[in-house]
Amino acid sequence: MGNDLSDAAAIALCGIAVKGLISQGVDPVLATAFGERACRPVARKGITKAGKAVKGKATKWNRHVKKEWTAYKKKHPNGKRTFASIVKSAKRSYKP
Repeated sequence: MGNDLSDAAAIALCGIAVKGLISQGVDPVLATAFGERACRPVARKGITKAGKAVKGKATKWNRHVKKEWTAYKKKHPNGKRTFASIVKSAKRSYKP
């Protein structure tokens, strides 16, 4: 219900804006195009499926890095190596 009211108000405001542009001397075709674009709803980013963002499946590389990281953390819980160094070692051992 509330959405219908806001849509009607937006369309009315766009019509007023188009008339204002035309009265200021803007070409009517151009003013109408601006008005139609202003009334269109803004598209959300990302592909959604049933209201949730679609996440891709983990790639073979991602699984390999995770395996390397968890193996290192299991052996060295307070280890000083950074994630970047783990990725370097993963690159050396990765066979696609």
